[in-house]
Amino acid sequence: MHRRPLLARLAATLLAEDGSNTPQRRYRLLVVGPALLHRPHGDPGPWRVRVSTDASFLPVAPATSRGLARRIADLRRTGHVRLAAAILDPRDLPLVGPSLREALRPRAAAARRREFYGWSLLYRLPFERGEALVDPDERHPDLPAAYESPLEIADRQAFLASRGVASRAIALVTQRDDFDVSDDGRCRNRYCPEASWRRACRGGAFAT
Repeated sequence: MHRRPLLARLAATLLAEDGSNTPQRRYRLLVVGPALLHRPHGDPGPWRVRVSTDASFLPVAPATSRGLARRIADLRRTGHVRLAAAILDPRDLPLVGPSLREALRPRAAAARRREFYGWSLLYRLPFERGEALVDPDERHPDLPAAYESPLEIADRQAFLASRGVASRAIALVTQRDDFDVSDDGRCRNRYCPEASWRRACRGGAFAT
C-alpha cells in the first residue's frame, strides 16, 4: 500500500548565484513529503527516484525522520543522494483532505525557513514502472537540473503531458554536503558562493 501524502507548508528562500535575496525569492511551499534522488558513483546520467506505481506518482520514501536518515545512509554507500520536497499537485487534492486547510493557516514560520535551488522535475518514461528520472544540471554536473521559475516548470510539465509523460515538480533543497569553508573561515555554499543562507535542510522537515 502506498502512503498517503503528508501535506505541510515549508518556508523557503530561493538561492541565487549572484547573492540576491529579495522578498520575491521567498516562498511558502506546499509539500507532500520527501523525495530521494540517487545516482551511482561515477554515473553522469540522470538521477533516479523511486515512485509509486499508481496514478498518484508520489515519491516513495520513509515516513519518519529516523527511517529517512537510514535510507539516505544506505543509498550513500553506492552513490550520491539528494533530498528534495515533493510539491503539492492537483492529483493530490483528494488525498490530502482536511490537512490542506491546516497547511494554509497563517503561522510564524520565519525561524524554520530553509533554502532551495529551484524546482526540479521528476518524469517517468512510458516503459518505466516504479522509477522516475531527474536530468542532471548542465552547469553543475553533480546537481540535478533546477528551474528558478515555477512558470518554467509548469510549462515543461505541460509539454511532457501532451506527450503522455507523467511528471511531478519537486523543490531541490540545500543539504550539508553543499557547504565548505572559504579562505576567510566562513561557511559557503559552493553552488551559490555569494548567497546568504540560514540552514541546510534535513529530512525531518518532511517526515514525522
